Amino acid sequence: MHADKFVSGEPVDVAVALPERPKVRPGNFIQYTVSRLKNLRFTHRKTLNKPDPAAVQKTLFFALMLAVVIVPHVASANDLMASQTGDATDTFGLNSTVLRWIYMGEIVMSLVGFIKTKNPLIFVGLVIMLVISRAFYGMIGT
Repeated sequence: MHADKFVSGEPVDVAVALPERPKVRPGNFIQYTVSRLKNLRFTHRKTLNKPDPAAVQKTLFFALMLAVVIVPHVASANDLMASQTGDATDTFGLNSTVLRWIYMGEIVMSLVGFIKTKNPLIFVGLVIMLVISRAFYGMIGT
């Protein structure tokens, strides 16, 4: 045998793409897959001796969101306070007693602040408060 004519038992001029006999696996596909999975080792996972509280909280929150998506009728409910809209508007609405008391308190506080500081810009805060409270209290009951 000369090195120029044979390499690993085959003549140099012959190209071998596939082996002559295909390998036959023992058993069927399922047995082969099970044997391959048994040999697979999960060394990249951490042991779960002490779970991280933040991870547990995120997992529980994700499970809750998933439950709401899967069973949406659990998340929806009837408005039990719908009959109380009139009472809420009367108590906290635009023409309510609460808003009148807030206006009176703001006027008294503005007068006390003006007397103490002698600065007329205190009343700008009164105007701003009146406009903002009028806008926000107008949203109540709608």
